[in-house]
Amino acid sequence: MNRKTIISAALITVLAIIFLILIATAIFKNQPKDTLPDSTAEETSDDLALEEKAIERGWVINNLGYSYLYYDRALQQFNGTVYTGQRYAQALDSFAQNTDCQNLFSITVPTQAEFLDIPIAVMAEDNFYCNSQKEAVFAASLVMDKVKNINIYDILYAHKDEYIYFRTDYNWTALGAYYAYTEFCKAMNLQPVSLENYETVELENYLGWFYTATKSQMLLDNADTIVYYRIEKEHPCYITSYEDGYMTHTLKYIGTEISAADGYGVFVGDEKPIYKFETRSKGGTLAIIGDTSAHAFIPFLLPHFQEITLYNPNMLGDTDIINITADTVLFLSYATNANNAVFCENIERLYKK
Repeated sequence: MNRKTIISAALITVLAIIFLILIATAIFKNQPKDTLPDSTAEETSDDLALEEKAIERGWVINNLGYSYLYYDRALQQFNGTVYTGQRYAQALDSFAQNTDCQNLFSITVPTQAEFLDIPIAVMAEDNFYCNSQKEAVFAASLVMDKVKNINIYDILYAHKDEYIYFRTDYNWTALGAYYAYTEFCKAMNLQPVSLENYETVELENYLGWFYTATKSQMLLDNADTIVYYRIEKEHPCYITSYEDGYMTHTLKYIGTEISAADGYGVFVGDEKPIYKFETRSKGGTLAIIGDTSAHAFIPFLLPHFQEITLYNPNMLGDTDIINITADTVLFLSYATNANNAVFCENIERLYKK
């Protein structure tokens, strides 16, 4: 065997050894976690948990879905389109055609993702893309016939740097709801009551739905403050909730304990299919068909209506009794729900009962 042949054989042997090492490494890396020794599996799990809690920006997958963390807050991605917005508008108009009420309005609430200036490069890197909520709502308003759209987008945009959305929850704050209330008053020819007329209570360390979902350390470090306006002291009312066709409880609104432990429920209560608010005001009657955005909004209406009924399409069951006879009907929901097929179908069920 000549020298050249020996070198070639040695080279082939070295390459073969390297190839086997690479294969062995790949197999080990792809080994399922449950086949690793217990101590190794525990260390890996702990490392991942620490990494998730320490995340400052990016997606967190949890048992409640997908949440996007962006430094001091969490956000929902908006995937609605002009088509889905029009579908919502058609559901509202179909309802309007099946009711005797002639005074119908719609308020679609943008979520805070619409107003954050997230750099395009960051959105691309994190795969966090949101369609325009303004375009979807505008498109919907163009096809509504009997329902009048109330634009709150502009006033929220003008105050986007204020505390109008929670960081740890998908809901808006009472301040955000107040700005929308002033636009509703314009449409209804009502005189809005100034916030200065009400006592303000601040409830610290509120951790909302996003924190419940992610247990993110970043959200824990940026807990919210619930600013609560004691409207019920000036305009007391009784609250009755209904579920499965039965009255579940009656609350005397004035004197109700107000605490951070109540969370977003401090405004109205937990989500229920139907709430009725009876006031001492001399105004007419109002029916609101909407989601939790109505909870922070309704207290501002107590001076203006003698009776307000909230119907939540997401919560209504087959046995819930629907009897909408109010002078005015307001559709009020977040853009995420307004562009959701199931939410639209639930609205259609209201007039098919």
